[in-house]
Amino acid sequence: MSVYLVIFFYPLGGPTASNPNVCRASGRGLQPKGVRVKEVADFKVYTKGAGSGELKVTVKGPKGLEEPVKVRDAGEGVYECDYYPIMTGKYTITITWGGQTIPRSPFEVVVSEDVGPQKVRAWGPGLETGMVGKSADFVVEAIGTEVGTLGKSDRWLLEEKDPG
Repeated sequence: MSVYLVIFFYPLGGPTASNPNVCRASGRGLQPKGVRVKEVADFKVYTKGAGSGELKVTVKGPKGLEEPVKVRDAGEGVYECDYYPIMTGKYTITITWGGQTIPRSPFEVVVSEDVGPQKVRAWGPGLETGMVGKSADFVVEAIGTEVGTLGKSDRWLLEEKDPG
């Protein structure tokens, strides 16, 4: 007669345990300042290594009502999220993984009014004249404390079009 002993090993907490402390979130839409009404406020949530769990994102507006938020699974444990604030005031973004809040959640974001062109001015030789193959330098100045930031700080490529 033979006797067999079978032993199963499971990690502590089981094979499906989630660890929200491993998650992190970052992006413009979670910054305390700089988000404006009528602009998409986006951010990413990173869950790689956090075990299995369901991501839940809620955005509450200044009146305490839940606002729409888009969440897209980008793969590799990354989720792309965005919301579109339509009024000024304090927004609260709560992010949970497996039913528990992730570090730094909830995030408080103060949404400011839209910036008008009267609060931005540009000047410099690059706006007056230019030469092919040379940089066209100019300055863009945001005036005041509530003007936010300019868009991407990229180099722009301008193409000359022959008017003839």
